[in-house]
Amino acid sequence: MRRIFDGETQQKETETIKPRQFSLNLSNADVERIFEKTGAFNITVEELLENFIGDLVSGTYSNGSDERMCAENWFERFGFSWMYEKTFLTYILQYDSLDYVIGTYEDIQTFKEELQYSKEKPTKFTKEEIEDLKNDLEDSQEQLNSIYSDFKEWAKCDVKSLEEEMKEVFEWIKKRDEKLNQNYEEGEIMTRVEYEVKINRKGKEVILKVGNKKYTEKWTFENGSSYWKNPIADQLEKEKYTYRFIQLFTMLDEDICAADEIIELMEEQLEDC
Repeated sequence: MRRIFDGETQQKETETIKPRQFSLNLSNADVERIFEKTGAFNITVEELLENFIGDLVSGTYSNGSDERMCAENWFERFGFSWMYEKTFLTYILQYDSLDYVIGTYEDIQTFKEELQYSKEKPTKFTKEEIEDLKNDLEDSQEQLNSIYSDFKEWAKCDVKSLEEEMKEVFEWIKKRDEKLNQNYEEGEIMTRVEYEVKINRKGKEVILKVGNKKYTEKWTFENGSSYWKNPIADQLEKEKYTYRFIQLFTMLDEDICAADEIIELMEEQLEDC
């Protein structure tokens, strides 16, 4: 199906266009052939693949309805659309449920953590609060199990456990995000910055990931007040990150920005480092 772009959406997608790197397994002979094929018409291999992908996925730019139809027909005829292993990931992607499943799964983990904390600190919870948590957990588990049951019926074959399937989902997301954050103009992968806030009855936990390293700051609520621990700024400073970057993070003592906006701000600062 052709996606309809408004001008603003296409402009936002266009601004993210940059070199990406994928590995192809080709024989020497096929490398020669594809160079000869593209060179005969004064285009590059990269341009050929960019145009084909754009037509196949109705991308940010594509060449027209006929080209999109031919690309989709090739995909269908080759067998990609029917000769594949049916997994939970393929199911939720085909039924556009990825974000919902991830959100529900993460809610379940949060409710479990809260209930565990209620066992460790029972005086901090009322019976009603504990009951609400149990109900929320049960509802979320029922929703996820229902989707998983629909998947098993759809797959009509032996499938892995839900936890195993979810592990593969998160591995796929990790690979996708790595490609989204590649910058090969300088032959390197951009440092990925992630920002996450977790709020519960214990307080607020801020998690910052810079590349493969993880830093954590916590607000702990005591008798209606809170106090601030600031290990991240110290650690980043020791590891030679600029003060600009530290300063940006310490400004985030209020949850006034959406997470994606915060990440975008941090990445801009990091690029200046």
